Amino acid sequence: MKVLAVVFVACIVGAL
Repeated sequence: MKVLAVVFVACIVGAL
């Protein structure tokens, strides 16, 4: 799902 993909990317960017 695109929603899960967006959340996944947001978590990675937020961790950086």
